[in-house]
Order: sequence, then structure tokens, then C-alpha cells
Amino acid sequence: DAANTTAPTTQAQPQEDTTAPNAPENDKGENPTKAPEKPEGAEKTTEEIVKIFNDSANRIKGEATKVVKNYEYRTVNTEHLVVPSALQSMAEEMMTKFMGDDLDPIEYTTAEEIVAEYMVPAQSFVSVLKAEDVKEATFKDNGTEYEITIKAIDCVNPSAGAGVGAAFDVIETSEISEKTSMIEKFDSQYYDCVVKCKIDKATGKMTWSNYTVSVILDCSVKVIKVFDVKCGMTFEKDYNIFY
Repeated sequence: DAANTTAPTTQAQPQEDTTAPNAPENDKGENPTKAPEKPEGAEKTTEEIVKIFNDSANRIKGEATKVVKNYEYRTVNTEHLVVPSALQSMAEEMMTKFMGDDLDPIEYTTAEEIVAEYMVPAQSFVSVLKAEDVKEATFKDNGTEYEITIKAIDCVNPSAGAGVGAAFDVIETSEISEKTSMIEKFDSQYYDCVVKCKIDKATGKMTWSNYTVSVILDCSVKVIKVFDVKCGMTFEKDYNIFY
């Protein structure tokens, strides 16, 4: 009898001990199980985030069947606008003409259009960013998709494939000099350049992206005589990508 009473007691105690501490953990729902995933995402290095972004972004040119530019907002940053009075009217006319927002969606439905129009325009790649090009990078795992935000390091006179130009549309000095002889000096300072995107977790394909670029243009314009002109602008482009 003594053996019979001891055996159930030793079996019952572990069962009660295991059940009791588990109950409050289960009461917290899914949080204890999901919690480790978020720290893993938060702990990703800049190099890892940039690689995930690059790998997914570069599949767009080659795999996407359609890219829709949902809108493009253009803003003149008046705090950086310095125009001589002789050019005031011309500057205002140009700003009105070229700096309006594009609110009607534009579809790019051929491989050639996507290469030509999507970031980086007219290049075979979408991003060749390196960790040293990045000021800040964040990564979030939302369960079915990843959300990435990358802020590029400020850059002066970038070209496609380098610095800000590794992932953003930039105005190149050589491009300006080829198009007009009126510009004698042209410098561009890019700042607060941010790309945000969503990547489908199951396929690794980027489905949405948003690019914001701010630039200060400092140039000398020759109209009878040479005038120094400075202006600041911000461009925001929003895209959906389909496969």
C-alpha cells in the first residue's frame, strides 16, 4: 500500500508543477511565441538589411510584369531658393511648369519601360547600395511581409551606381552640361533620401516602394551675364509592383 500511495503522488506533483507555471504564459496568448521574431528582425545588421533590399529590388527588372507609379509629389523648398531679381520671373515660370505634382497613375507594362522608368532609371539594376552608403536602416517582419526603410548618406554630385545614385534617381552634372550651354557650373547636394518598401515573405518579391529625394541645386546660369542660382526640391515617388 505504501508503494501504491507514493507512486501516484510523485506522478501528480510534476503534472501540477508543469501545468501551473504554463497557465499564465498561455494566458498571454501568442506574444511569448512571437516575441523572439521581432528581436531577430531588430537585430539585423545594416549589411543584412541592404542585402535583403538589393536582392528583392533587383528582381523587379527582369521579373515584374507591370510597375505602376501611383503618384509623384514635387515640392520647392523655398528656404533654399536663391534667385537674382533679373531671373525671378523666369525662375517662377519654370517652377510652375516643371514642379507640378503627377497624381494620375502611370503604368509601365513592358520590360523596356520598367528598365527605363523604374529606379534607377535607364540602368540594368534597381539597387547596388552598400552598407557604407546607408545612414540608417530598419527592418520589420510583419508575418507575411517584410517592411524595410533605408535612409542614404547625404551626397554631393552623385552619379548612377554610386552613393545616393546607387538606388535613387539623381541629376548628373555631365547630363546637365550635355543638354545646355547656359549652365556653366552645376553642383547637386542630396540629403534626406529615403526608400521604403514591402517584400512578400513567401516569394521574396518587392510589391511596393516609395522613394523620397531632397536635393539642393547650386549652379551658374549664363543669360547675357552669369548668375548664381540655388534651389531646393523634394521629389516623392510611390510604386506598386506586379509579377
